[in-house]
Amino acid sequence: MTWVQTHGGVAFDLLTPRAEDVSLDDIAHHLSRIARYSGATIGTHGYSVAQHSVLVADLLRLWGAPVALQREGLLHDAPEAYY
Repeated sequence: MTWVQTHGGVAFDLLTPRAEDVSLDDIAHHLSRIARYSGATIGTHGYSVAQHSVLVADLLRLWGAPVALQREGLLHDAPEAYY
């Protein structure tokens, strides 16, 4: 099997990905359910890849980075949503 089904119901082919099969909603949903550091964080709640991505974008904004770089910070782990 070379595909994964996304939260939005798309059969995303990992070997021949298509841009039209990528969804920001799927990326946000999937990354919110992936734990950073394999879940080895302190506290009752995990730290998700989505939280990490938002914090990176926020830091870039605070440091005065251009919007394009902030967007890259937000989406730097987006491929993890699909593999």
